[in-house]
Amino acid sequence: MSYGRAAWSAGAVGALLGVGCMAISVTVLGAYGVALFFAAPIVCGVVSAVLFVSLHGPSRSGPYAAALCAMALAGAVLVAFAVEGFFCLLMAAPLVLLGVLFGALIGAALGVARDLDGPRGRKRTVGGALAMLPLSLLADQAGLGAGVAPAPVETEIVVAASPELVWRRLVAFPRIEPPREWFFRAGIAAPLEAILSEGKVGAVRICRFTTGDMREPIEVWDPPRALTYAVASQPDPMREMTLWRGARPPHLDGYLEATLGQFELHPLAGGRTRLVGRTWYRTNMVPERYWRLWGDAIIHAIQRRVLRHVAALAERDRLLETGG
Repeated sequence: MSYGRAAWSAGAVGALLGVGCMAISVTVLGAYGVALFFAAPIVCGVVSAVLFVSLHGPSRSGPYAAALCAMALAGAVLVAFAVEGFFCLLMAAPLVLLGVLFGALIGAALGVARDLDGPRGRKRTVGGALAMLPLSLLADQAGLGAGVAPAPVETEIVVAASPELVWRRLVAFPRIEPPREWFFRAGIAAPLEAILSEGKVGAVRICRFTTGDMREPIEVWDPPRALTYAVASQPDPMREMTLWRGARPPHLDGYLEATLGQFELHPLAGGRTRLVGRTWYRTNMVPERYWRLWGDAIIHAIQRRVLRHVAALAERDRLLETGG
């Protein structure tokens, strides 16, 4: 069989395994973990590489080409059926790419070994690789890798206005202009405005996002120094970019979850204020450290958008008060 046909044929089998594993992991177990981001890509790479060698013969680049074909086909299927959005696939791509290439490395080495020259040897190799899937699904069901304690994401800005002026604009602010940043336009929830009926502990602050409202019961009310709030409910962290509206992706429910927010105002010389925003959140996905890289970036972007808006309003108020 020709190089191209062998790569795509082997990749199609690998993609089928990957999509099937995702369906079981996400739909049945509700887990974004070991099976989805480790086992499935490696197995896809191994199976695609071994099948390529079986169809075409030994090749330096062929097993890797087949593994990349598997990755591309699996992604196309997920987008075509609106199972996942473009942005989520982009975030997961580095993990999946490492997995399929590592699997292809193993498959390429095994595929040319003498004891795999016959169909029986190749079947044993593929069977051994497939055994990883149920073991990884059991690991996800047992919750391995979960439970990492959340840490705050901190963003700060220096405002050319007094803490009193900043506080007044911080606790409730009018609607922000539509976001221009590409990641917000790609579907990440962008804050729009904050509404507060009364300023006291126990009151509920409403922060409106492009995807819905976040309810924030106030736990610390210390003007003009500190505002701390819990998160009673939150909107979807993003709106998926898909070809058509399919079923709701499970990862929107609790897999990136804010738990606590805080603003601190520190007076500086010259009537300025250091405004600090903090958010505590958790990600129920494995590997935790990898997904927190994306989570931290998203939280930073949201906090920067709010802090810059508050700063602009407070600085304008200062100019109006001083007539400058």
